[in-house]
Amino acid sequence: MLIWRGYGILVPIILIGGLFLSSLVMKFLSMFIPLDGASKIWQVALLTITSMIGMTLPGLICIKMGKSLNNKEGKIYIDEETGERISIKPRHTFFFIKMEKWGIIYIVVGALSIATIVIGQFFAR
Repeated sequence: MLIWRGYGILVPIILIGGLFLSSLVMKFLSMFIPLDGASKIWQVALLTITSMIGMTLPGLICIKMGKSLNNKEGKIYIDEETGERISIKPRHTFFFIKMEKWGIIYIVVGALSIATIVIGQFFAR
């Protein structure tokens, strides 16, 4: 396809699954920590936990899955005219970026999100 190759379509699906999981965790934890009357530290902790789950977990999954899929041995073809050996490896990309690189992008965005939450609450005092 134009947008993905191989199992690259799993990159946004994994992200959507991680964001869905983080929203479930947020909903579950908000039953025990009411956000209306909670102190700022609990609100920051809740947002940080859900942000870590929402971006970091899909990032780790993409890195692990991408490395295992993209490091497989390729098929070797031999050119009959020249005798040259050509190895064709499978590529699993989304928007021309390998799956494991998307995992790094997710982790960086998650870290920036966590830093924004913590720094924003620090300067909000």
